[in-house]
Amino acid sequence: MDQLRKFYRTVYDEFTSLNDQELLELNNEVDVYYRLCLDERTKINCREGERHGTGRMNHLVATNQTEDENARYAFGTRPAVMREKHFYGYVQYYCTHKFRDEVRMLMYIEYIKVEEHHGLVEQIANWVKQFADISVVLHQCALVEAFGKKKYIMDERDSIEERLRQFLIDVEG
Repeated sequence: MDQLRKFYRTVYDEFTSLNDQELLELNNEVDVYYRLCLDERTKINCREGERHGTGRMNHLVATNQTEDENARYAFGTRPAVMREKHFYGYVQYYCTHKFRDEVRMLMYIEYIKVEEHHGLVEQIANWVKQFADISVVLHQCALVEAFGKKKYIMDERDSIEERLRQFLIDVEG
């Protein structure tokens, strides 16, 4: 429930604290799902839906969200500068939750830290678990283990090509 309170605090500007009365009285009924069907061909699984002893189902996704570039500074000392950014993470589970008479489809996701090397995205470490609205999901990704136990994210073709173009511009410029 604390994670849900944090999610709604970031969604709604009027909440100044996690101790806001409306957040403290949050509906604790959550319906959990283990698979998300984006269309007839695209089904994204989750970590909780894996069966013990079976092959690993893919639950790594790319998301597009905004991030405050000044978040590392004390609140109020610098203005918020919001920029769109790609994030990657492992979906733990999907759920629906009703808040203010509106049902939201959410996912509990474990974001991962990544580094970009010559247009390739390397997984460095697991980072933080939190709720996110499923509307931020761009697509499913795959993880490939390379030489030296490094793990690279295989993204959609367009995303890979865009990173490579940007890398070439940076090298030439």
